[in-house]
Amino acid sequence: MIIKEITLYTNSLQELQRFYTGILELELLHYSSTSFSLSTPNTIITFESFNKTQNPFYHFAFNIPENQFREAKTWAMKKTILISLENKDEFDFKSWNAHSIYFYDPAGNIIELIARHNLKNRSYNNFSGKSLLGISEIGIPVPEVQKFYDTVQEN
Repeated sequence: MIIKEITLYTNSLQELQRFYTGILELELLHYSSTSFSLSTPNTIITFESFNKTQNPFYHFAFNIPENQFREAKTWAMKKTILISLENKDEFDFKSWNAHSIYFYDPAGNIIELIARHNLKNRSYNNFSGKSLLGISEIGIPVPEVQKFYDTVQEN
């Protein structure tokens, strides 16, 4: 799936703007006191200010060139701390023919870089923020999955 445009909410607007433009090197399209927008080749991402005591957070995945998983991991490790599970910081999804790494942004969003090897998006350029091709997944983490599922099914 390619998500062409997405709006996410945060109460960490300035920190996220610095992270996504300075650390992940995404192109800034728009900035105001209440929102900012970023550009990737396939997705426009907007973060809007959320003035509540709770900070919403998400899980989303950026597709990367299918042949650049190793380069992406090296690049990300220079910029942030990878999330590990059971002493593993890379994940092989055999049924999807994909490899992923994960890390947090300053608002606690779980960012995934995923190389989907069945896609024809091979690149021979050096890996950089321009290699983040767009968002292909979005999820809303919840503390109690079954309770959330039951609530959604009732409505």
